[in-house]
Amino acid sequence: VKAYSSNAEVKLSEKAVEVRDSEGRIEDYRDVTFEGMASTFRNVTPEDRDGDYVMEGAFTKWLGEFRRNPVMLIDHERCVDSLMGYYSRVSVIAGRGLAVEGKVTNSPYDEAKHVRFQLVEGALKTLSIGGSFFYADDMRGIEEVRLHEISLVVIPANPDAMITTRPVTAKHAERVMKMHLSQNGGELRGSIKKSLT
Repeated sequence: VKAYSSNAEVKLSEKAVEVRDSEGRIEDYRDVTFEGMASTFRNVTPEDRDGDYVMEGAFTKWLGEFRRNPVMLIDHERCVDSLMGYYSRVSVIAGRGLAVEGKVTNSPYDEAKHVRFQLVEGALKTLSIGGSFFYADDMRGIEEVRLHEISLVVIPANPDAMITTRPVTAKHAERVMKMHLSQNGGELRGSIKKSLT
C-alpha cells in the first residue's frame, strides 16, 4: 500500500458561494466542488516523480468498490479529521486517466474551512490517489489499483493530475439564495443574514 500522487489540475465549479460577515468580508465558502484528473495513464504521464507510471485499465477491477465509499482526504491522513468530503463522480477516460468531481464538506471545522479557502483561492490544486498498487514485472508499471481514497495534496508525485478552479459568480449566488429562501420559509439565518443587512 502506498500513495501514488498525480498532479492534475483541479477545476473549481461555479457552485461555490461566498459567506460574508456584517462588514462584507468573506468569512467562508459553501458548496465548494471541483473536477479534474486524479490520475493519468502512461501515455499522458510517462513516469511520475518516483519513476512509476499507471497502465490503462489499472482502475477497472476495483473502481466499483471505491464508488461505494468515495473518500476525499487531505494528505492521505486516514482519520475523520482529514475527511474533507466525497467524490460524486469517478470515471475512467480512455487514453487519459481517472476523472473525478469532488464535493467539499460544509463543516464549520477549521481544517475544512481552510481547505475551502485554499481551493477557491487557487492555491490547492493537486490530487493524489492512495490504495493498494499491483506492479508489472518491471516494478514501475502500476497495472492494477485498489483505490482506497483520493487526497487533496500540496506536492504530488504525478505532474499531470490537477484540479482547476473558477470564481464564484453573482448569478450562481443569487440562484442559491433563492433556493435557500424557498426551502426555509423565506428566512435567512446566521452569518448569511448578517452579511445581507
